[in-house]
Amino acid sequence: MKKYLIIFATMAFFSCSDFGDINVDTKSATTVPSETVFANATRNLVDQMTESSVNSNIFRHFSQAWAQTTYQDETNYNLINRDQPGAHWAVLYRDVLKDLDEAKVIINDTDNSTVSAELVTNQLATISILEVYTYHVLADSFGDVPFTEALDIDNVLPAYDDDEAIYTAIITQLDAAIASITVSEGSFGGSDLIYAGDMAKWKKFANSLKLRMAVRIESVDAGKAATMASEAVASGVFTSNDDNATFAYLDGAPNTNPVWTDLVESGRQDFIGSNTIIDIMNDLEDPRRTVYFADNLQEDGSSDTYVGGPYGVNAPYGDYTHLGDLFHQPDTPGDILDYAEVEFLLAEAAELGLVGSPADAPAHYEAAITASFEFWAVDDVATYLANPDVAYATAASTWQEKIAVQKWLHLFNRGFEAWSTYRKYGFPMMNIPPTSGEDVPRRYTYPINEPSRNGASYAAGAAAMGGDTKTSTVFWDVN
Repeated sequence: MKKYLIIFATMAFFSCSDFGDINVDTKSATTVPSETVFANATRNLVDQMTESSVNSNIFRHFSQAWAQTTYQDETNYNLINRDQPGAHWAVLYRDVLKDLDEAKVIINDTDNSTVSAELVTNQLATISILEVYTYHVLADSFGDVPFTEALDIDNVLPAYDDDEAIYTAIITQLDAAIASITVSEGSFGGSDLIYAGDMAKWKKFANSLKLRMAVRIESVDAGKAATMASEAVASGVFTSNDDNATFAYLDGAPNTNPVWTDLVESGRQDFIGSNTIIDIMNDLEDPRRTVYFADNLQEDGSSDTYVGGPYGVNAPYGDYTHLGDLFHQPDTPGDILDYAEVEFLLAEAAELGLVGSPADAPAHYEAAITASFEFWAVDDVATYLANPDVAYATAASTWQEKIAVQKWLHLFNRGFEAWSTYRKYGFPMMNIPPTSGEDVPRRYTYPINEPSRNGASYAAGAAAMGGDTKTSTVFWDVN
């Protein structure tokens, strides 16, 4: 018996000394580089803005670009059954903002003596720009949301900040990031999945985002909006499609475009083009139809036939126009801001008196449509611009309608921004889904579990929004 006790004691001794690392997984990283965390945050952000799954992103239905074939919850604006707001909230806070914050912590805790101070500053500026983008999307989606206390690990009950105050704070943050950039230095190199460390491109992206936010807030603070827009243009916004903020998806899982996952890999036939957008494009004889949609209804191959699915009701897949081949490719890029949008913003800014004058709007409008045709690889923009229903002088009775409709058409694959354009101007005219009879939501309602998870803060936030409803509005939505 003593012999066995001695052996056991000896083994215990060795397990505490010589074999102390036996439970360490040598194949797992003990520390994660900031580049890896930043790349992960970028991928998660673009995925969420690109996603078309009804479980997490239904903005293409809010913008009425897509219709559904069978299940009509999303086209009738049901946010309860699947809690899409909860998924949107979780991804942007947990998978984007938290990773961006962690990347900053890693950089600040690392010995950076072997790299230039400018490179480190550029890395922090790049992180900051994506933080601003993400918080702007959150505020535009929900209104009041956690901000000042959002990422405090010791505070599991963060207060909701006023959405206008969030904008004020992130505009200041964006200005600081722009001012800190050294364009002659790099940042995250190959781990920067948008611009590969090109800080001149990041500066243009930041200024273009600033221009977007300036146009957003014009209705509540025209003076500040004018200052922002003028500064953004002077500092340099996008000037061609080469500047677009684009994420290059690959042709193999798990790095494919999420739309391909939903349309092809899933093997389902849930989505078709909506009659809202197809009717408008048919009336305009818009050649972008050949990219947006498939010619599956052509009987003899000699004429274009596009029939949109009636929005908000069952629409058999075989009876209506399908989505185009581009959206069935795994490596179709994801975009979060592009040159055509910037030119539309400049047209809006001109009409609003933020930059230049209304006399400048037609040129920006035409440049925007031209950039859109180039983006979608469609020819004959001159003929389209000459169409009296498109030409700036004759397209509609108000500049708001003519710009909003064309901007919305361009944003076919970016539902969030198309929806935001509709909220800003009230155009184009949308269909009312017959089951719910509801207008297009003005905001996402808060995640379903927020009342039980963070009750006091939720109650205060909901009250400040005038109620946690789809008809409550974010601060800039005064249409």
